[in-house]
Amino acid sequence: MARRWEPAATILVGVILVGAILAEGGGGAGGEEGAGGGTPGTWREVNEGLPVGEVQALAMSPTSPLTLYAGTGGRGVFKTTDGGESWSEAKAGLSSTAVWALVIDPSAPSTLYAGTSIGVFKTTTGSIRWSEANKTVGAASLRTAVRTLAIDPSAPSTLYAGTDGGVFKTTNGGESWSGASGAELGTAVRTLAIDPSAPSTLYAATHANFLYKTTDGGASWSAAYTWLLAMFVRALVIDPSASSTVYA
Repeated sequence: MARRWEPAATILVGVILVGAILAEGGGGAGGEEGAGGGTPGTWREVNEGLPVGEVQALAMSPTSPLTLYAGTGGRGVFKTTDGGESWSEAKAGLSSTAVWALVIDPSAPSTLYAGTSIGVFKTTTGSIRWSEANKTVGAASLRTAVRTLAIDPSAPSTLYAGTDGGVFKTTNGGESWSGASGAELGTAVRTLAIDPSAPSTLYAATHANFLYKTTDGGASWSAAYTWLLAMFVRALVIDPSASSTVYA
C-alpha cells in the first residue's frame, strides 16, 4: 500500500543533478570498454554543445540508445544522436525555454512531450518542430509550470502532467487535458511515477512534502506516506519487477 516508508540506508547518498551530462564507462554502440574514452565504473562529461549548469531533464530513445534529449532551465531542448559526444539545439516552436520534464512515446520514439514553464509542448518529428498541447476541458488551465510528466507505457496516448496547479490527464496524446487531482490532491505536484504493470496506479509527490497514490487513473487520491512527512521528495521510481516497491 506504500503507507510505510523507512530509510534505505544508514547513510543515504543522493543523486545530485549538477546541470551537466555524465556518461559511465566506454559509451558508444554496445558500451565496449574504451569505445568512448572511459572504462566501466568511471564517468566523464559529454557536454559538447550544451549550456553549462542548465540540464533539468533527460530522455533516451527506446529504440536508439545513442539518441538522447536534454531539457534545460533556460535554453530549451537539446538533442544528441551520438551518445552525448555532441549536442545541438532542438527547440523550434518552443515558446518557453524552461523545460523541466521530457517523456518519449515508447511506441513512436519521434513523439516527445516537454513540460515547460507555460504548459506542455509536443513534437512528432523527433524535436525538429514543437507545438503547444495545452487545450483543457473544464475551468482549470494547463498554461502553468509543468514540473513532471508520466506516460502510460501500455497506452501512450494517455499522459499525466504534474503542475503547479495539480495533476492533469490526457487520453488523446495531448489534444485535450482535464483535471485529475480528485478532491484530495489540490496542490503543486513536483514528481509523478506510474506503475508499469498497472498504469492506472500512480504516485505523486507534492510541493507540501506529501506523497499520494491513485489506483484509478487520477479520479481519486489517497495519502501514501508514513515517515516521509518531513522529506522533500524530488524523484520517485517504481521497481518494474515488484511494483509494490517504490523509492523516493
